Amino acid sequence: MKKLKKNTMKKLITINSTPLDEITDTFLGVPFGNSDFQIQNFIVNGSLTPERAFRTVCLEMQTKISALRTAHFGHEKLKIDLEELDEKINDTKTNKFDKRRYEIEILEKTHDQKDLNKLILDATHELETLHEYWKILPHTTREEFEEKEAIYFQTSLSRQVLGIVGARESLSNMGLEITEKGEFVEGLPTMLLKLQKTLGLDNPAQIDNG
Repeated sequence: MKKLKKNTMKKLITINSTPLDEITDTFLGVPFGNSDFQIQNFIVNGSLTPERAFRTVCLEMQTKISALRTAHFGHEKLKIDLEELDEKINDTKTNKFDKRRYEIEILEKTHDQKDLNKLILDATHELETLHEYWKILPHTTREEFEEKEAIYFQTSLSRQVLGIVGARESLSNMGLEITEKGEFVEGLPTMLLKLQKTLGLDNPAQIDNG
């Protein structure tokens, strides 16, 4: 029975002899949420008008802020739990079996903490990227937003009539078109490029998020 338990634990902490921690460490460099490219082309440019883009960016930021708040509170609670477990382990009144249980709980919560750190890392990066667009886009009032809604729907519905939907729509948001030969060519200016020209800004597509 003891041998079976040992083998079972080994399966839990390794995959084909690779430690799980080594695998999960590689996750840190990969965005589990939206990439910068997705934010620029499909969240911002995909909104078609500056007013809609500002609204979409605000909604995305609200989601990330909420996730960060939840993660922060969860992180603080985990720290308290770990301190409490450590205190219980060092208590002379704690029997050896409870100590082993507490040690396992510490391992579990340490891994939970690592997962939270990944969530915080991704949400923070997305929020910082979105904030750069938030600074560039015009901060419209409700009245100004409503005044531009006709332009948004005209643009959106015109795309549908012209068959610019699905993959073609995504390419258009990237400023590209595809020929019958399957070659990429420059398409119509994207929303961000139009905004650049209107406001005389540096190219919003080359924002320095560092």
